[in-house]
Amino acid sequence: MIWQLVKRDPGWRNALNGAAVSAVACPFVPREFLTMFGVLVAMCWFQSLPNVRATLFQAGLPIRVRDLFLARILSLFAAVWLPVAAGAALLLLAGRPVEDAGMLVEIGAGLSVLVLVVQSSRVGEISGSEWAYVWVAIGWAASALIAFLVPRAVVLAVSSLLCPPLFWNIWRQLPTTFEVLPAKLARQVSRQGNTAAPAFAWWPILRSLFPPRTLLFLPMLAFMPLSGQWLFVSVFCFMPVVGAVGNLPWALGLPVRRGGLLAAALLPWLTLFLLGVLLSNWFAPKPPIRVRRSASDRTSEIFTPLEFWRIGEAPLIESPWGESWRPKALRVAGIAIYNPYSVGPGNSERFFEWQFRRATQAVYGQAIDYAEFQRHGSAVRPVMRQARLATLNLGACVCWVMLLINVAFTAWHWRFRRVFAHGQTVLGGLLMAPMVCVFLIDWLLGNSWADPTSMCLINALLLRISALLPAALPAVALAAAIPVALLTWSAARLFRGVELSPPATAARA
Repeated sequence: MIWQLVKRDPGWRNALNGAAVSAVACPFVPREFLTMFGVLVAMCWFQSLPNVRATLFQAGLPIRVRDLFLARILSLFAAVWLPVAAGAALLLLAGRPVEDAGMLVEIGAGLSVLVLVVQSSRVGEISGSEWAYVWVAIGWAASALIAFLVPRAVVLAVSSLLCPPLFWNIWRQLPTTFEVLPAKLARQVSRQGNTAAPAFAWWPILRSLFPPRTLLFLPMLAFMPLSGQWLFVSVFCFMPVVGAVGNLPWALGLPVRRGGLLAAALLPWLTLFLLGVLLSNWFAPKPPIRVRRSASDRTSEIFTPLEFWRIGEAPLIESPWGESWRPKALRVAGIAIYNPYSVGPGNSERFFEWQFRRATQAVYGQAIDYAEFQRHGSAVRPVMRQARLATLNLGACVCWVMLLINVAFTAWHWRFRRVFAHGQTVLGGLLMAPMVCVFLIDWLLGNSWADPTSMCLINALLLRISALLPAALPAVALAAAIPVALLTWSAARLFRGVELSPPATAARA
């Protein structure tokens, strides 16, 4: 019976999917990115609803509570340890150091403690408090900091010592039957009179749209855009929207327009996401132009962001007075690129000054002398942070998020589900494919968190689009708004045909 319950648990399905992804990806992931693997495992674990002990259907079956609890714990532990074991085994088979596999085991040990901590809340009820997610996130962040200071053996020993008493504490408190509804129903009183109706009619819907566990995404949306890599941050905007919509099957039958439900689920997260991108645009610390000097203190190279480089074999760059230099072309994935503002070791200081003025003309929109730039910097904002490109960048952010949402709504549409029985699994892979492509681009092409290669490629595309548009800013804003409007319209149309399955447990009153 326990094995039958485990096989039907969403945690077991997430464990199998995570193990497959871990087995394929872990051997190719550098050591510095293995900690991000722990974040992905934690996200899959959160998707398995770790505070839930049983569904309403299971609670009504003639099955012992301890059997339900054991099946749930086994599935949640599988969601942690199957991906960890698969990743660690493939790392060892690929000849990676034992320390890399030990890092994954350390992550699994920490998540095992969190599994039991979340299950320790409200043991007598069918599900624990969702506020446990918030405390778990705080504990996870604190433990991640401690892990850098404490030896791995100590972390593993402490985790192994904590798990048995946590499990026993839950086991001894398990009731004969789970409590599905509160023992005492509290009567709500509105301002209009002594009635049971809530004073704010949208309050139950908002509680389903924004459960406490969505607070886990707020730090990601608040801080990660400051790195300039909004492609990865968009996942933390997309996932709470999809999770919020997944909590609304009961509300789809209410006399409420679906457009209003979609706006309530989407606009808060999209607003926070765009606010983070705007803050990144204003406060990004990275200087657009860097100058590297040789050992003899002579200027040897001018580095501009990758979006200002050119594709193709490097031509001979000749100054107005006849001095020339041919930049060295780099080949990235078989494509030749070169820095058109490069300076050779044999070029004169005058040639460097000419190249520097050309580089500042491209990056800032106006030529700046090197001596003035060195003394005072630039009072002019870079082109990529000016209103024209910032407008296009915001439009690209919204288009990316709305494209992901359109794909998710396609998976939930009744026509698609009628034709493809396993379409949601396939489209789940399609949703992960863009993130995997971004990761591979940043890794294989030389990723730097201060200057992500994928973002440079997007900026280069935005520069080409900006060159084709009229000079007036309203025309640029209109060009950015048109694809956003089309994707929003298609998302609203798809949402009308969305069919959602009921959640695993009923929403708490």
